[in-house]
Amino acid sequence: MSKVYTHMTMSLDGYVADPKDGTGELFGWYDAGDVTVPSADERWSFQVDANSAEMLRGVLAGLVHSSAAVGCST
Repeated sequence: MSKVYTHMTMSLDGYVADPKDGTGELFGWYDAGDVTVPSADERWSFQVDANSAEMLRGVLAGLVHSSAAVGCST
């Protein structure tokens, strides 16, 4: 059996910012945990929980294919 991981952050109503110009509800999970995951760009890193860190490391390493991101088995 395959594991399927998804990764998507989007605004369903077409607006990214809230009325106070914040984006916490949309992107807050990237900075809401205690595990640091560095990105390919050394200027950026993510602070996520352990489960998100495992998934995010796979995405950043290219181990999770785009077909998995849309819910297809690989």
